[in-house]
Amino acid sequence: MGEIARYLRERSVVGTGRFSRSIWFHGNTVESFAAAGKLIRDLRRSAPDCQFVFTTGNPGTLPWLEIRYSTDAALAVPWNVGAFAGRFLRRFSPRVLVLLESAEGLPPTLWRRLRKAEIPVAAVNVRDEPGLSNTTLALACVQDEAAAARLTMAGHCGAVCVTGSLNLDAPSSAAGAEYLRREFGLAADAPAMLAENVPPEEEEIVLDLFHAFRARHSGLVLLLEPAAAERTGAILERLKARQLPGHARSQSRSRPEAAVVVFDRPGEASNAYPLVSFVLAGGSLSGKTEVVNLAGAASLGKPVVFGPRLTERAWLPRLLIQHGAAVQFSVERMEAAVIDLLGSPIRRNAIARQAEQLLARRQGASARTMEALAPFLPPPSPEPLASHSWRILTFRERVGESAAWARCARFLMRRRIDGWAALRDRLGRPRSILCLGNGPSSEHPDLRDARFDCLMRVNWLWKQRGFLTQPHVVFVGDLRALRELTGCVFGFLNVQQETSALLRYLLLHGPRPPEYFTFERLARNGYEGLSARPSNGALMVATAAALQPERLIVAGLDLFLHPDGRYPGDLRTSNEYSQVHTAECDIEFIRRALAGYRGEAVILSEILREALASVRGPETPVAENRLP
Repeated sequence: MGEIARYLRERSVVGTGRFSRSIWFHGNTVESFAAAGKLIRDLRRSAPDCQFVFTTGNPGTLPWLEIRYSTDAALAVPWNVGAFAGRFLRRFSPRVLVLLESAEGLPPTLWRRLRKAEIPVAAVNVRDEPGLSNTTLALACVQDEAAAARLTMAGHCGAVCVTGSLNLDAPSSAAGAEYLRREFGLAADAPAMLAENVPPEEEEIVLDLFHAFRARHSGLVLLLEPAAAERTGAILERLKARQLPGHARSQSRSRPEAAVVVFDRPGEASNAYPLVSFVLAGGSLSGKTEVVNLAGAASLGKPVVFGPRLTERAWLPRLLIQHGAAVQFSVERMEAAVIDLLGSPIRRNAIARQAEQLLARRQGASARTMEALAPFLPPPSPEPLASHSWRILTFRERVGESAAWARCARFLMRRRIDGWAALRDRLGRPRSILCLGNGPSSEHPDLRDARFDCLMRVNWLWKQRGFLTQPHVVFVGDLRALRELTGCVFGFLNVQQETSALLRYLLLHGPRPPEYFTFERLARNGYEGLSARPSNGALMVATAAALQPERLIVAGLDLFLHPDGRYPGDLRTSNEYSQVHTAECDIEFIRRALAGYRGEAVILSEILREALASVRGPETPVAENRLP
């Protein structure tokens, strides 16, 4: 019921954030957003001082967007009502709208408001979308000359650029196979296959084929992605009837070593490519649904197997098959052909080489699209990122930062810790402090036997993993941590965040004062001269270093560069900094903190350790990368 209420509220544009400038992306399918992943990252680097807004008219795509772009605004398009459309544009102030492939899902009233506000609209990755010819576009980036001719003949009045297909630039997961095996609950040496985007009418066919493959290749595991996640329960029942051990992906850590793992989290299957011997393309056995973009599998050297029935729009599968970069079989021949493929590494490698060469010749659409979009992007703001100047405060935030509330909040400040000595005493004068960010290295194997007196963590997502879940100090960036956590000392960045957080705490817990400290009060001008705001992870290291323990252990600060993703077990969230932070700022801030630290630093985050080594000054202590 809560999800329905939120969906209705979002479509009415109630309770959303407000921004003075943004870049707006609209798409219909998960695949359209995934194909534009590299382009979105490039745009973020070019416009770091804009909020990014993602909308869709497809309720099935919205949950994926909310997870993938969790630090941005991801929501459903407003209702087809003028008041809601106007409120949407006023709240988000888009400088440009980027349509991903089509305009499907955008209501007519919003189109009229866009024209009236003279907001430029650019469509990218266009191939065959006749509906775009009836819209007012400033730019259309199309995949080929044929698409350009169709738009031009239809009377399209904006610029048309042939940029190629973003689908061929779609990034692939680089997560390690060992890590993925642990997450999916697979045996260390089990061969695996992936059946991706399988519609209901193909489920029995896939399970029959898998049974035959497994009879010839003992231990083979099937990773099965249903076209609709709600089919997971029905598939698990079918596995029981066949006496095949299986579980949902969300249960993998508690129920390991299955014969079949069913992906019940949309958007995760493409991360499994490093594990598998080949990928079976769902939708191609019956021709009832579109085949998803499998360029990522091909680019990682994984043969893609197509069934006999491809829809008219399946141009990429036909391209791969035509050039020997994928294979296609009838259902009748598939069993024997795939068994031969599984037993022939030479043939699999030959298909992989063909795919690599084919894609290499046709990639680069993201860079060409970026170049075409450049004139429509807003000029950079002269204000530093740390000012967060594009964000307009909500009513609650304005109350939380008001002088009146600051006076009223004093009764909640009774347990505030002021001064490094007071914080050190409160924590029991720790000799060893463990600082854990939320990156994959926060579950480094050495941490299982680590000894420490004080544990510091960031926010609250680590609760879901069940590892080191009793922190003494938690640094708060996401105010939901105030609801999720109790019994710890909270750390805030500055006085502005402190007063706003105290209002949230009062609403959640009543007049009982929290125990907390504010970094800005303890370290005057602690991040002066930095162009962006230090992240909570960097703030945590600086605080621990200022307490001068004999040993400081750091893990989980992976600068959003770890190949295993943003968080342990999270294969969907975009692995990049939010708009107000940068890796360069964090590295410099941590370097300054360690320059004044006199103890032993043990950094288990290899990415952070190497980054610090590249900028280390003569006064910075050399950090160890292992625990004694």
